[in-house]
Amino acid sequence: MRAVNSAADAVIDTELGVVLAAGALPGEEVRLRGVRKEGRVLRGQVEELRLASAERVEPPCPHASSCGGCPLSIATPTMERRIKQDLLERALADFAPRPAVEWVDAPSRDGYRTRARLHFRAERVGYRARRGAGLVDVTSCRVLVPTLAAALDQLREQANHFRGSGEISLALGAGGGAVVAIETRQMQPPAFYAALERMATEPGIAGISARVEGTAAARFGQVEPVVEGADGKNLRLASGGFAQAQEAINQQLVRYVAAQADVAGKRVLELYSGAGNMSVLLAAGAARFESVESSPSAVEAARENLRSRELPGKLVCGRAEGHAKGATIDVLVLDPPREGALAALEAALMRRPAKVVYVSCQPSTLGRDLGLLQRAGYALVAVSAFDMFPQTAHLESVVTLTRTI
Repeated sequence: MRAVNSAADAVIDTELGVVLAAGALPGEEVRLRGVRKEGRVLRGQVEELRLASAERVEPPCPHASSCGGCPLSIATPTMERRIKQDLLERALADFAPRPAVEWVDAPSRDGYRTRARLHFRAERVGYRARRGAGLVDVTSCRVLVPTLAAALDQLREQANHFRGSGEISLALGAGGGAVVAIETRQMQPPAFYAALERMATEPGIAGISARVEGTAAARFGQVEPVVEGADGKNLRLASGGFAQAQEAINQQLVRYVAAQADVAGKRVLELYSGAGNMSVLLAAGAARFESVESSPSAVEAARENLRSRELPGKLVCGRAEGHAKGATIDVLVLDPPREGALAALEAALMRRPAKVVYVSCQPSTLGRDLGLLQRAGYALVAVSAFDMFPQTAHLESVVTLTRTI
């Protein structure tokens, strides 16, 4: 096989063409079975490992072969880093010469996740299977911070009261306790709510919310997720919304973005701004700050985060591509989802920012969007990689570009 993609699937050359398969590493020889077409790609399963890499290791988690959470737990940290660096280098390939990548390691490979999304079905609680719609009934999760690992244990104990299926979000809340948010389409029995109410009084639980689709949420305790922002103050998050999964690395990333943006006295636009994770630093000192975010609950949280810091700013709720146009700006900062930001970038570049700071979680769409920036006359001046998700192929990267024409 020749590479691993950003989903940690092996990219394997075969007589049938390129096949994607989970569970193989660069340099290994495998026998495949069940090769089939899924959409525009061929997928298969590893039936036999004929030649193993010297950098293959025994994963520490008993669920590693079935759970989709930590697909690179089979590789040494050194190989994992090479895989991620290769993905990022391919995204930057059209820039030559280009700056060296500054790498920021995670402080730990275990016990780092301060956010998690689980599922329940048939009185079981766990993660999605690596492929397909199955559910892995995890007995424990090594990558959760201790507070969330304890909350998972408590949820498993109460799962016999759950009916149907649904989604469970775990986050940190007031006082460092766990915040649990449950979403389901099935009506739940009284025992379900009684179990959650009891659980909300347990040590280590800040609050629990449960919502059946089409109804108001039941709330027990303090249900707002809260983390420490990059400025050292509490940062309110949107319940069940997006937030980075590792607090320590996130703070380093946000401080780096703010330093690269160098907003003092400048006109700043932030796209895909979420609950204000970066806004709280970008708005401080800017001559004018505006942000765009599509989630109403995230915008509400961002407004509260700026208000609590007495920071000014114009916060717009809407799609980035529909609200990126406007008056001239000095700095554009964006942190789009995996799909990238091509349409929003095209609109924002009409405002002729002198500097663009792009935070990416998907190297392939980053590479595509960088092509647009390069054609528009922007040069790549700095690149940093933040290992937010150890034991996976996911990578957060930050690229800084300046306008040359």
